[in-house]
Amino acid sequence: MSIVKIQRVKNLKKIVAYATQPHKTRDDLITTFNCDINSIERDFNDTLTEYNNLRKSNREVSSRMIIQSFNDEDQVSPEEAQKYGVEFARNYLKDQHQYLVVTHIESDHIHNHIIFNDINFESMKYFDSKRENSLHKLHYENDKLLEGYNLSVLKKDNSKIKSYSFGEYAVRLKG
Repeated sequence: MSIVKIQRVKNLKKIVAYATQPHKTRDDLITTFNCDINSIERDFNDTLTEYNNLRKSNREVSSRMIIQSFNDEDQVSPEEAQKYGVEFARNYLKDQHQYLVVTHIESDHIHNHIIFNDINFESMKYFDSKRENSLHKLHYENDKLLEGYNLSVLKKDNSKIKSYSFGEYAVRLKG
């Protein structure tokens, strides 16, 4: 089963530097959308400047990171993990947020870091961080993608719980 979680990024420069370390990934396992890996801070800030000018506000750059990890039993290759991460980012963010997808291969557990700009560059609105979007939709899009590739997904019981918090998700994976 895949685990997917989302969190705020406090320092974009540090998280990008961490995610792209050469001993953790390779160049072919790094994909960007509407930004460049070498100027991602400037690219995110350009969108922020446009947002601030339009809204007459003074917000600071804000981004989030999704971590998508795969079940070892599915034997997902690094190239497949990268493909799934990019497809997930496209589906979840609807190609309306700048993003970076990096597949980490330094450990036995292949996983993706998907770092994205909180500002939707088409609507100039901030990412909807309500539980429905940042938890339910996140898990739904990930599960739908994995099922499409016949990979393991966490089976939900028929209780009133629509989706699980990350802690519940991790505990249920372990049975």
